[in-house]
Amino acid sequence: MRPVQQLILPSGGWDVRLVIANFTEEDKEAILSLPVGISRVEDTIIWHYEQCGYYSVKSRYWLGRAMADLPRTLGLNGTDSWWKYLWRFPMAFRIKMFIWRACYD
Repeated sequence: MRPVQQLILPSGGWDVRLVIANFTEEDKEAILSLPVGISRVEDTIIWHYEQCGYYSVKSRYWLGRAMADLPRTLGLNGTDSWWKYLWRFPMAFRIKMFIWRACYD
């Protein structure tokens, strides 16, 4: 895992060469479209499902319980309701995209 700081030049812009070398076309476009923040804050890893940002077994348990309620079959026909449920589910967007890409690749 690379800190975002490594993708930013000392001048304050994105290191385009590094972004292009390490990300998919779709991710490159998304990253390079983001403005680089003015303040230099140290990168931190957060757990999206806790208000304080810390991982806990309890929060992971409840996430697992919620995910267990997802429909168990993914047939290629009639998946509209499954995908609607997935997009509304309270999880990080990148995880939703990972699931979507894994199912369609």
